[in-house]
Amino acid sequence: IRKRKRRILNKLLLGTNCGICKIEKDLTIDHIIPRIVKKDNSRKNLRILCRSCNVKEFHKLVKIALRFYFNAKK
Repeated sequence: IRKRKRRILNKLLLGTNCGICKIEKDLTIDHIIPRIVKKDNSRKNLRILCRSCNVKEFHKLVKIALRFYFNAKK
């Protein structure tokens, strides 16, 4: 199943570019609202990002979560 999913995703990513930096290589599919928060795999919650932009977005999300967590403890 994993190989089949990967093939389908590769076909979807072909000819597209990153939603942030517009690069066309090393693309991934990113959940706008993380699956851990909202188990939503609909097309509205997905976007195409290159791997480096995906990592940057993840780090932003971690910073926000940590800020929220430590402010809530006070």
